[in-house]
Amino acid sequence: MCYYDGFLEYFGINNGIATPTPNYSTLIPLIPNTNFSIIGQASNGTQFTKQLVDGLFVSPFVWNWKQGNGNVTININNGVEIVTANISPFIYKTPSIPIGGYPMTVYGCEYFFPLQGCSQINPALPLPETLPNLPNFDLILNYQVLYQMKGFIADLSYDIWLMNPPTTTDLTYQNTIEVMIYLYHNISQNGQQYFVYLATQPFEAIVNGEEVSIPFRVIVLPRTGSANGWIGVYFVPAISLPPNLSITLKNVNNILNYAYNVATQYGATGTYYLNSIRLGGEITPSINQNLSLSYIYSNAYIGLTT
Repeated sequence: MCYYDGFLEYFGINNGIATPTPNYSTLIPLIPNTNFSIIGQASNGTQFTKQLVDGLFVSPFVWNWKQGNGNVTININNGVEIVTANISPFIYKTPSIPIGGYPMTVYGCEYFFPLQGCSQINPALPLPETLPNLPNFDLILNYQVLYQMKGFIADLSYDIWLMNPPTTTDLTYQNTIEVMIYLYHNISQNGQQYFVYLATQPFEAIVNGEEVSIPFRVIVLPRTGSANGWIGVYFVPAISLPPNLSITLKNVNNILNYAYNVATQYGATGTYYLNSIRLGGEITPSINQNLSLSYIYSNAYIGLTT
């Protein structure tokens, strides 16, 4: 029995991908429903390129890549997204940070680099919106790791930005909370320098069609990037999720309120807005500075339950 089979047995779940079954009043796509490709390369400065596609931002966002041959490609085919990275060598912009980048699609508004604008906004979830006024919503996703030949996928995750005020461009602990919810992951911030483990908190989910409660480690980075940097709140599954899964996170608005309450212990005050929801994956080169990996996202939606 492999470790991931143990995860499914832990919850009494049959293996295989199934579409989640709840009924939603509104489904907001997190992957464009069209055919589109975008390529990021350090050689021509497109590692930060972005494009608004079918109402969503799409970007390879290889933010820590300074120099090297190859590319990161996002291929989208009617709601199915394949991310592929092939780079040799990967020369870091900031070598002390092991993450290479975060290829992503984005719903919402970000007035800071690199997006500096808004996606198309659905009136059922009109971002930016204050946390107390958020409707109940779920995050729905199928993911599959295809291969990790060189380097590895640090995490497949949601990267969610809470801000006060929502038009913030200079991110500090007084105005910004970054909430990362890891799914499949090969890293944990627990025990790393500057990161603070607070608790293990269960959150409701649907895994391969079955309702479960997944324990998440709650880990805080009180300041990101500098002494005045923004607050990071990380939710890392205490049980490793398999590399091929259908997962719906339930009542994500409650997770965000929990994250805000955590952040108030580190300087956050006032009324925060949900600005944006990113769907992506952090990628990490090998010790030999090479990257060769790929993964798939599909059936990715924000599901409104009221």
